[in-house]
Amino acid sequence: MTKKDYEWIAGVILYNRNQSGLPIDGETKEDKAMIAGYRVALNDVAYMLADSMQRDNPRFDRARFMTACGLD
Repeated sequence: MTKKDYEWIAGVILYNRNQSGLPIDGETKEDKAMIAGYRVALNDVAYMLADSMQRDNPRFDRARFMTACGLD
């Protein structure tokens, strides 16, 4: 994979993390729990992809990728 691929993947994760925080009219406790679960799942995806990318490319900058995904 190339830097461009890593940037695209991080952008997709960041976009979806940002979308999951949008308010919903008439939001219930269950809606909030679902949104929180969705964000946790996206975090897990980002960490698992970073693990794989790091194994694939020793020059992969994990910290930079996680920041680009919206995870500091």
